[in-house]
Amino acid sequence: MDHLWVEQETLAPKIGVVIPAYFSATPSDEMVRRLLWMTLSDGHHYSPPENVWVVVDGDARTARIVEEIREQLTLRQGAAFNVLPLAENQGKLGAIRRGIAALLAERPDIEYVIIRDGDGDHAAADIPALARAAGQLVAAYGHSRLIVIGARNSRHRPMGWIRGELETLLDGVTVDALAYHLARQGRALNLSHCRGDAVPDLSSGYKVYGRQAAVELFVEH
Repeated sequence: MDHLWVEQETLAPKIGVVIPAYFSATPSDEMVRRLLWMTLSDGHHYSPPENVWVVVDGDARTARIVEEIREQLTLRQGAAFNVLPLAENQGKLGAIRRGIAALLAERPDIEYVIIRDGDGDHAAADIPALARAAGQLVAAYGHSRLIVIGARNSRHRPMGWIRGELETLLDGVTVDALAYHLARQGRALNLSHCRGDAVPDLSSGYKVYGRQAAVELFVEH
């Protein structure tokens, strides 16, 4: 067995999860409840409930349904995730920032911060593979200033053709900008850890931040 392999029981306590949650008035209560249940019900298998923060981004209905699910999971499992309700909508980035700050303040032993969407799109079962990939990169480079992104098999299928094309264009521009910036410093952009796609899926919301990267990006700035 590879010496970098980490068993799940050892890995799980090192993982923190932040889930920004906001739903517009369009979906029904039942649909919102179903999507949140898909997101939250089995997360305890991959990270302890006390390491999971759901940030409700200024929406009373979402907050109510999140609390209902939290009560159900507490009865079933004996514990459940933390809830951070925001008084006003701060947007996804603002919610993530607040959630990461709360998580790292409460759990100083967290090594990997995972961001998942609240709409059931990101399977909790993928958490160990993403965290192990981050751990191998930490071992290879000697620091945790890194981000691992869970690439989608298709940008178009979940979002439609237009949105998929826009995200592909944005990702391509981002890669070109990074390559240009590094070239001006006499350095080359290393894409060796990316999949073989023509354009890396940088826009995917399923991300793992090494602790150092999370602190520098979301706490110190």
